[in-house]
Amino acid sequence: MSRLLDVLKGLDAAVLLVAVMVIAYVFQQRGVLTAVYAWTARRLGSRKLLLTLVAALLGLLPIPGRISVASSVLETLQKPGEKEPRFGIIAYLAAHHYYLWSPMEKSVVIALGGLGLSYAQFLGMMAWPLVVVLAVCFGYIALFISEKDIALAAGGDGAASPRGHLLDAALFLAGFVAAGVGLNVALVFGGLAIFYVARHRVPWREALGHVNWKLVAVVVGVVLFAAGLRVYADELRQALEDFVKGHGLTPVYAGALTFTLSLILGSSSRYSAVAVVATLIYGMDTFVFFFLVDYAGYLLSPTHKCVWIGKMYFDTPLGRYYRVIGFVALLMIGYGLATLGLGVGAQV
Repeated sequence: MSRLLDVLKGLDAAVLLVAVMVIAYVFQQRGVLTAVYAWTARRLGSRKLLLTLVAALLGLLPIPGRISVASSVLETLQKPGEKEPRFGIIAYLAAHHYYLWSPMEKSVVIALGGLGLSYAQFLGMMAWPLVVVLAVCFGYIALFISEKDIALAAGGDGAASPRGHLLDAALFLAGFVAAGVGLNVALVFGGLAIFYVARHRVPWREALGHVNWKLVAVVVGVVLFAAGLRVYADELRQALEDFVKGHGLTPVYAGALTFTLSLILGSSSRYSAVAVVATLIYGMDTFVFFFLVDYAGYLLSPTHKCVWIGKMYFDTPLGRYYRVIGFVALLMIGYGLATLGLGVGAQV
């Protein structure tokens, strides 16, 4: 029964995806955010700075399904009727530094509870990896996005005041708060989608026609497949522990196994749990190595639904997508290996 509930909870991702796509369409058609963007960009003096600010704020959202919400918000900065493949990479990077610092994220909670670390200790160990992920995200915007790639309004920068859309913006922000305090994120944004469609008198056939149903189907398939794999998560972790102890593997070889396991499972809670198990075997001074190696496996996992949402929402070519994410993963692995050599780890 609990496994069935896990599957149903995972399917919330599909409901959330449909809801935010509908909201993004309404916002684009009625210019809900474009006036806000134009007003902000004029004061910042740069559209790229605006995009950087939006990406930074999206990465702070304490809600499940950040990638879906981030993608829908970034979609409103695209040119109407066009897909901007680079935005898929920005959405993914912006939504995934959260796993290295947030006390509300399962990967962090599991590490703290499983190893008896304080939050200050954890942050101290993850500070440089966090800086690296943020630098790649913001550096990608600086180097590969131009001012003309960012659309603020159909008629140019727009001089309209954002005051006419304050209610819409306030309710959108309230949705983040409601989800952040524990309300079901799919129900929150599903309710907002219904409200916005009614308020702006957008025909449902038109709004649902904007939904990428192929992407929704892929997300459902990935969720179901990953749920099937996770049925055996405990057995896989036990097999890992037995194999490592039985063969006397070095931490580096064990890291290759935990990376593979995290790649297969595609779950933030599972990669953290795998890292904790490995750390308990090899000692606290290996924690940073195992956590970052397994985080890299999670980032690249084909059973991680965010990979497919970020790729398909913006029609980002898979090769381009994985080049950037793979670069981040290599940096994480490299830093983890360096901590082994330097003897950097948790002291408790």
